[in-house]
Amino acid sequence: MTRAIGVNTWVWASPLDDEALARLAPAISDWGFDAIELPVESPGDWDPLRAKDLLDELGLDATVVLVMGPGRELVAAPHAVVAETQDYLRRVVDTAVAVGSNVIAGPAYASVGRTWRIEDRSAAYRELRQHLAPVADYAAERGVTVAVEPLNRYETSLVNTVDQALEALDGLAGTALALDVYHMNIEETDLPAAVVRAGDRIGHVQVCANDRGSPGRDHLDWRALLHALDLAGYPGPLVIESFTSHNATIATAASIWRPLAPSQDALAVDGLAFLRSLTDD
Repeated sequence: MTRAIGVNTWVWASPLDDEALARLAPAISDWGFDAIELPVESPGDWDPLRAKDLLDELGLDATVVLVMGPGRELVAAPHAVVAETQDYLRRVVDTAVAVGSNVIAGPAYASVGRTWRIEDRSAAYRELRQHLAPVADYAAERGVTVAVEPLNRYETSLVNTVDQALEALDGLAGTALALDVYHMNIEETDLPAAVVRAGDRIGHVQVCANDRGSPGRDHLDWRALLHALDLAGYPGPLVIESFTSHNATIATAASIWRPLAPSQDALAVDGLAFLRSLTDD
């Protein structure tokens, strides 16, 4: 299946701002990407209307990712913190609407890096559904899906696997799963089987090598993964997500301690070429 392929601006910059986007988007378009993924670390970092004009001019689609930094919590947190997090997520939805993305993706449940021993997981998931529901309703009214991303065990203790995400979101309208191959490689015993189990609940897919480098320069069975996505009926883009080691904050958050490619440009361009070689068959 021919698929759209995108890349997250985190490959080069964090936080994203108007200047960085104006520099990166033309190159991303020239390289042949179909979409650009825009992180909303803090609403106002970049202007969505300005971004929309730029992307339209370049013929790029947009996807949007939410960022659960410190203090953003929907589970096991004070009411005021939950309310502030819901307000943030609504603003991410507004950003998605402005740039034309039909999805916001990310770990919309707890701050990245927060782990705790969960004695009653079913109760925690009920709480998540209760607190995420108003955001999902707000998004659905605007044609946006909240795609919730399982993270690996070192970054959360709440939702690590496809099966846990399916349980956590069971019955919650307006939500889907965001699958990230990096996290799946750590937590799933059979990646293609997990993709098939996710099925029509898949709302977004992010890809990279098992070490966060360029897709294809790794041990992953990409043909099996892409076949599983075909079986699951996922029609959306594959978005390369990686990070730069040059930004101290993001390097620490994502544990990027060394270069993962000859250059950040090469990480993106080589990954694009590899994915095209598989999806344009």
